[in-house]
Amino acid sequence: MNRRFAAAHASRSSAFAAAILMSAMAGSAIAESPSLDSTPYAGARTRAEVKAEVMAHRSELSAAGSEYRLQSQAQPFAGTRSRAEVQAETLSQPAALSSAANEWTLQANAPQERMSTITRAQATAAYIASRDQVRAMNSEDSGSSYFAQMPRQTGTTLFASNQDQR
Repeated sequence: MNRRFAAAHASRSSAFAAAILMSAMAGSAIAESPSLDSTPYAGARTRAEVKAEVMAHRSELSAAGSEYRLQSQAQPFAGTRSRAEVQAETLSQPAALSSAANEWTLQANAPQERMSTITRAQATAAYIASRDQVRAMNSEDSGSSYFAQMPRQTGTTLFASNQDQR
């Protein structure tokens, strides 16, 4: 009888605690309002004066209008050297040309030359040899049954130590 009473009491207590927590969390969140400055502001100009000034400078306020006006006032580029002079200077420095070309190939995501010490056949043979282990490690239990079936290594003893080994 005492066990039933204890179980019922524990069940009621946890239900009561859950009800209290749910009612506490069900309340609405109220953010703190910003502090309001209650001093009245009186501008130096009237609304009509400000509107008249804005309308007078309307073309300057438009980003597109300002950009167009700046571009139309810009002077076209006029170089001081001829095309032949620039080409001659560029071709007279082959080291600069090759370093720029190398820099470009590094940045262009060109396929890199593969340097491997094993052949394709060796890689395929290694994969086939470890296929069972790969399948076991990718299984549902992440390889725990595979490791349980493996023979245990009893020849090596490991000791934990708090001393630094140098």
